[in-house]
Amino acid sequence: MRNGLLIVPVLALLTGCTTYINIPPQPGDLAVHNPNNGTVREVESTGLAAVLAGRSAGQRLGVKLPEGTDAETYKRIITPLGDKVYQDEAVQPKAFAEVRRVAVRGRYAEVDIVMPEPTSQVPQLYTAYLAWEPGRGWYSQRVKHWRIPVGDALEASADSTPETDGG
Repeated sequence: MRNGLLIVPVLALLTGCTTYINIPPQPGDLAVHNPNNGTVREVESTGLAAVLAGRSAGQRLGVKLPEGTDAETYKRIITPLGDKVYQDEAVQPKAFAEVRRVAVRGRYAEVDIVMPEPTSQVPQLYTAYLAWEPGRGWYSQRVKHWRIPVGDALEASADSTPETDGG
């Protein structure tokens, strides 16, 4: 009986610990909603890095994370992004990469990021589809650039789930 009880924590570790996250919260869900959770930090950082990978260093953006994100989480997320984002809190950027939604289902995740299109400066939605593997951690499988108005894209993205659309 004791060996059976050990299986649950071991499985949790192998799937990236927190396996059901919704930010922002969805009505009636039982998911984790803490924007400072370790898995949320990793997923947001990986998602932002994937979406910003195509931007040149001269196109720096500010970063906006979900409401309730603390200063330590901001620091941990933006520092690895280097010259793609503003690192100095005193700088007041004109344009931002804003994390609007995080959904984690087991070893799959989606991060919705609204930011200006580099050539037009019109806000666009990008969804980073991520996966997690033991020994590798979170990594980007692909990035989708939604080419419809941001409001419509956010609605369509929220209707998808990482388990069905993650790969």
